[in-house]
Amino acid sequence: SMYRGDNLKKNPVKQFRMYYARILYFAFLTNDDVMSLEDIINCLDKEDNVRIFNNLGLSKDVLTALHRNMDKFKLRILDYKIHNLNQLSHDKSIEPLERAMIANKKFGKLGESQVVTPSKVCDKMIAQLPEEFLKSCIDNKKRILDIASKEGEFALALCKRCEVLGYERSARKDIIYSIPTSSISYEFTRKIYEVLNLNIDNIAEKFNSYDLLNIKT
Repeated sequence: SMYRGDNLKKNPVKQFRMYYARILYFAFLTNDDVMSLEDIINCLDKEDNVRIFNNLGLSKDVLTALHRNMDKFKLRILDYKIHNLNQLSHDKSIEPLERAMIANKKFGKLGESQVVTPSKVCDKMIAQLPEEFLKSCIDNKKRILDIASKEGEFALALCKRCEVLGYERSARKDIIYSIPTSSISYEFTRKIYEVLNLNIDNIAEKFNSYDLLNIKT
């Protein structure tokens, strides 16, 4: 991964919580159907899953050790959560915009320094864009850039505003760009883009928001 991971101290309790959370992230982010930790371990040879796994900073050896040594009752609880999040992520019966909003609310914090901007705040900020200005941007295919994306929350807010203004989904597909704050944020932003049928090529993959600080003008 080209990103900086969270600098977690070598604290066993912290490490376990981090792994537990990121296992659930993986269950949500993968395009495969997974019902358990064992299913996750068994699907790690696929290209997309390798990318997600690496960007989450996980280790197959650690997951295998967890699966082998976890208390059976706690493992059943983890498997239940894995299954639920995976089903939510794949539920095509829910309209894309609503599905993205549900997904966006599921994980409010992706790390110790990565707090997702609440949807109400995003909506209020996007509402500050004058209607004629926003319509002009969409009609003229102007790029709109979020320079600190965690879960594609501003991309989602823009899509909601576009829908209110009566635009077809295709009108905003290629104009919304995002620079994620980390490798984990990249995966969550990508997931929201996929749900909303936005162009995933418009997400920065080889650098993050913090790299912008090194740019000298």
